[in-house]
Amino acid sequence: MQKENRLTREFSVKNVNVLYLDDDLDVLESCKSMHRFDFNIFTTVSVNDAIEIIESNDIHIIIADQQMPNMSGLDFFSSIIDKYPYPIRILSTGYSDVDTLVNSINSDTIYKYLSKPYSPEEMMRVIEDAARMYFSKKKSYLQHD
Repeated sequence: MQKENRLTREFSVKNVNVLYLDDDLDVLESCKSMHRFDFNIFTTVSVNDAIEIIESNDIHIIIADQQMPNMSGLDFFSSIIDKYPYPIRILSTGYSDVDTLVNSINSDTIYKYLSKPYSPEEMMRVIEDAARMYFSKKKSYLQHD
């Protein structure tokens, strides 16, 4: 149970590692400046770089844009979910394909869908909720381990 107590003690939004994956550099810069004092922010425009960041860091939350040139956000999440099941996955897009979104939420591929543009307050609330879910899942896993 020592792991569980340490995990609970360490939970603080300041310790949350958030990865933003988006092909729009302006969006990434905005997200980075919006939350630089709130969370540990990682950003990239590349799916391959995103995977390297996940492999090298304890990423808790991943926010990915749906409409990217080489791979959609949903396809990216589907490609990493088996190897990295714990990060909370949030899909962000300016477009809406309701059927795709419903299916991905129902299949547990994503935790939440965010429609662009979103306010800093909305993003903060979503990240805080996702962090609570992440640490709750992790705590549950450690209790059963």
